[in-house]
Amino acid sequence: MIQMLIDYPLLLLFTVASLGYLLGSVKVRGSSLGVAAVLFMGLAFGAMDARLQIPQIIFLLGLSIYVYSIGLSSGPSFFASYKKNGVRDFIFTTSMLTFSGLVAVGLWLLFGFSAATITGVYAGSTTNTPALAGVLDYINNAFPNNSENIMNQAVIGYSFSYPMGVLGGMIGIVLMEKFLKIDYAAENKILKKDYPLGGSLSSTTVEVTNEAICNAN
Repeated sequence: MIQMLIDYPLLLLFTVASLGYLLGSVKVRGSSLGVAAVLFMGLAFGAMDARLQIPQIIFLLGLSIYVYSIGLSSGPSFFASYKKNGVRDFIFTTSMLTFSGLVAVGLWLLFGFSAATITGVYAGSTTNTPALAGVLDYINNAFPNNSENIMNQAVIGYSFSYPMGVLGGMIGIVLMEKFLKIDYAAENKILKKDYPLGGSLSSTTVEVTNEAICNAN
């Protein structure tokens, strides 16, 4: 089975995605890993055999589609939110990234990690896959003679910190929900006034009975 997945990377890709999606749909006390489970499944397969890899073009294509999809889904609400709470959101985002960066620098100084490893840890702790892709692209262009080794260090750092970035966020949300007594239904009603929330897709079937049009060809 392992050899088959090594010989057919597309089969490996869809196997990991399918099992990850299945795992992500499992809920424990109302919480689930969601699409993040696909990455965990990929880490598990990669740990079984280092030869289990997919072509680089698939990684780049998947990343491009991911970023494009996020832009389509979040674009309208992002700009609406930026107009209303732009300064507050900017300060919060900058503070979060700065704090995470300082923690990463502290770990680098304390444990002596390589620059590539701690960069991957920083990207993984914020669950920022596009950032990791940017780092890998930079390494590939800046260090052509030793790019594979340095890229592996960045990916390993990302792989170790990403799970805690996901689980830590989930744990934090659950704790703050209970502490602040969040009522999502009430907030949804309030936010509908300013943001396009609660929309749903619908379909309509139209039957054309005009013979002149139906027999036009």
